[in-house]
Amino acid sequence: MVFLAAACGPAPPEPGPPATPLPLGKPLFPSPRDAARAFLRALEAGDRDSLRSLALTEREFAEAVYPLLPASRPERNTAAAFLWSLSEPRSRNSLAGTLSRHGGTRLELVAVDFLGETTDYGAFRVHRETVLTVRTPEGDQRVMRLFGSMIEQDGRYKIYSFVVD
Repeated sequence: MVFLAAACGPAPPEPGPPATPLPLGKPLFPSPRDAARAFLRALEAGDRDSLRSLALTEREFAEAVYPLLPASRPERNTAAAFLWSLSEPRSRNSLAGTLSRHGGTRLELVAVDFLGETTDYGAFRVHRETVLTVRTPEGDQRVMRLFGSMIEQDGRYKIYSFVVD
């Protein structure tokens, strides 16, 4: 038995964050303004599938984001799939509400701001509480929260979630 244990070698190390962070998938935009413009175009078209394609996917969350979050630490014992199962329905429902209120409306982007904190996770940053200043078809300027946070990786942006709290 001693021979068998020695042949197997030491136990493998505990899994941790990937040595090289995995890249987020497309679409990624060169600026928050470009991401917001894509969102507004899809919102005007009432295109739920296009809107959903602008946001973080379950795979991106599990492979690129989750490993760097505090929740991924072994002592937390919180799986990526569990966190996704809590956040994705909220995001989907928030998007449905935004579509029912503003779908089909042309909104011209004036500015993008982040009212919340920005958290740096090393391989990416999360910019919270995205606020869009838009011009309505009547020419009025409005400040609106149409989606939640944006995620930035290597100077490229995408929508993190549609949840607006």
